[in-house]
This record gives sequence, structure tokens and C-alpha cells, in this order.
Amino acid sequence: MGTLRIRAEAFASGRALRLAGVNVNPAPVGDVPAPRSFMALEQRSFATSPTSVAEATVAFARGLATAWVAATVKHFPGIGRATRNTDQTAVEIAAMRTELIRRDLVPFRSAIAAGAPIVMISNATYPALDAKPAPWSTRIQFLLRHDVGFAGVTISDALDGAGATRGRTLPSVAALVAQAGVDLLLLTGSEASSAAAFERVVGTAEQGRISPVALEASHARIMELKRAYG
Repeated sequence: MGTLRIRAEAFASGRALRLAGVNVNPAPVGDVPAPRSFMALEQRSFATSPTSVAEATVAFARGLATAWVAATVKHFPGIGRATRNTDQTAVEIAAMRTELIRRDLVPFRSAIAAGAPIVMISNATYPALDAKPAPWSTRIQFLLRHDVGFAGVTISDALDGAGATRGRTLPSVAALVAQAGVDLLLLTGSEASSAAAFERVVGTAEQGRISPVALEASHARIMELKRAYG
């Protein structure tokens, strides 16, 4: 599928979302799939080369923007190498930092340079970058914010599954993700579990374990996103 068609399809999707009152789409997928990866098997990626994925990702994000819907490029810094679904199990991406930088980050760099407003953080762990899972990692936030230069809103991948919690409770994981500096937490479980996670994050902030400066910065980014796509 060419980039013009991708952009047109994204615009059509965005227009339908807008008509339904939705102004954010948790797409496109910017992952570069490796052979035998679950992304490749499930055909969840645009292409197999970093350049082609980058071009398609940018086209999709621009199509959504034309319809005044915010794109969410995912799953930073890339789960194209994962052989198991990161929603269902804890996944470790055993790639060198140079491999991640030169291949996996290409679509994200392109989308961010083109103005993508939201980036979703993957639930995988990247030992070459940090021993902590990506949503809990300040080092991966630093990579995204400072090395890649992203100034928009970050959001976690869904935090309710086993791949995200790694045996911990959802509220404790939500607090860890907030402490790492992720702006928005994606919760897909029950109303009760979401409320428990919210209460833990608020309590963690009230105890001074989340930087007030970081909270204010997150708030400013979220409000700017709302102004742009409200």
C-alpha cells in the first residue's frame, strides 16, 4: 500500500472517530518486525524495512492529523523483535543499543520529526538500555526526550496484563510508571482496578515520591495536546 493510500485511509478513520467524538487514536504501529516475531506473524506492521515503516507511519499520522485526530506512535523503543505478545507475557528484547538506535528507532524518529503528538511506551524490557521494563525506566524516557527529541505526550501501553505487571499489583505498577515520567497511563481493566491505580498514583504524588516539576511538565504537555485536538 502506498503512502498516499495510507494517508487517505488514516484520514477516513480519523473522520469517523471525530464523528463519534473521539480525538485520539492509539495508532500507528511504528515497530519494524523481525522474522518470526509475533508482529510479523500477526501482520501488525506496515512493512519489514525501517525506511518503509517510517514512511508509512508518518503518512498514517498525517492522515489522522488532517482529520484533527491525534496519532499515537507505538511501541517505543520498538517491539518488532519480540517473539511473544507483550500484553500477555513479560518480554525481553535482546538487542544491542546500536541495533535499536540504527534500526528500531528509525520510524519513531521520522514520526516525531513530522510532528506526531503522542508516543506509546512498550511493556518490554531492553537490557541494553536499562534493566527495568520500559514504562518504569527513566533511562528510556531520557532516550525519547533528549536523544530523540520528543516534546509531546507519552502514554504507557496497557498496564493491566501480565506482561506489564510482572507479578506486581496494578496500583504499584501504575505508581512506578508515573514516577518514571510517563504522562498518561493506559488502563483497560475494570472501573474498580482503574480507581485503585489512580488512588495509588495520587498517594505517591502526595508523599513527594513523584517530582512536582515532572507532574507540572506532564500537565502542561497534556493541556497543550487538548488545545490542539480538543
